[in-house]
Amino acid sequence: MTVLTETEILANGQLLAAEILASRQTRLEAEAKKPPFKARRHYASALTGCARALVYGQTHWDQKKPFTTKSVAAMQDGQHEERLLIQELLADGFEVVEQQVQLDDDRYFVTGRVDGKIKWAGRRVPFECKRLQPFAYDRLQSVRDFYEDAFALKNLRQLTLYLLLNAEPLGLMILSNGLGARNIIPVPLDYALGESILRDLETANAHLKAQTLPDRIGYGKTCQFCPFTDICLPQVNFGEGAHMAEPELEEKLRRLQELKPLTAELEHLKKEIKTVVEGKEITVAGSYVVTGKWQERTVKAQEARTDRFWTFTVENLKTPND
Repeated sequence: MTVLTETEILANGQLLAAEILASRQTRLEAEAKKPPFKARRHYASALTGCARALVYGQTHWDQKKPFTTKSVAAMQDGQHEERLLIQELLADGFEVVEQQVQLDDDRYFVTGRVDGKIKWAGRRVPFECKRLQPFAYDRLQSVRDFYEDAFALKNLRQLTLYLLLNAEPLGLMILSNGLGARNIIPVPLDYALGESILRDLETANAHLKAQTLPDRIGYGKTCQFCPFTDICLPQVNFGEGAHMAEPELEEKLRRLQELKPLTAELEHLKKEIKTVVEGKEITVAGSYVVTGKWQERTVKAQEARTDRFWTFTVENLKTPND
């Protein structure tokens, strides 16, 4: 047997690691490059509140933006997490039925798959499993939080449709942050939201029959996640006040959007740490020592005044279909 040096062993390990990562990347790229296909019906998972997007899904399906390899990897991780969450329910003694059962509704020309139902108190409670980024997981603590986030509201619409079509008054949103944390949010059937979903479906179906397009919704965060922005947004008129900046600004804005989740996570961690160390002069945690003290400052009274300042928000018109 040939005896390898430590350097040779490490080099071989690096070759193996590179081969594994390259194989995974090849697999993800092959999945991302699969040609688009026309859906049989509207997808429940595509209910964004935009009837125009639903029509595009049937009429312009071949112009749908492809998924990125990052998107494919995230979806596959979500599928793995869904199976894990269901296995946990079963291991904890709950009876899970109708997993991934196809749901087709002829009246509204819509289809979907419920992740599963829990048999409980004489009912079958539909549930959806969602793996979230940690910062998004921390933000979604109640049903109300879903209404304040365009992407999360899409998930709520999906579950709401399932509740409507199954005539169930209650569902569950089972959330994971991918790091072992779990949150289960009861979702009562919101009839007002349900009616808005059915109106979108009816509007889309009427325009499909007439071979026309519904009016665009007002541009907002929903558009950032739409796979049809390339054929919809170029026709949008931003008004005479729109200023076209130099290309360098786009890169700075991209980096700003990347850092925003990290900033939110930083502030969340600081709040959690403060609740533990506040009022304690010395706190030891493993190799870390946190020292602190109370400080006071005197704020001088100021005359009333009106300050004028500029605020801005950043939205990406060409966000990939993540």
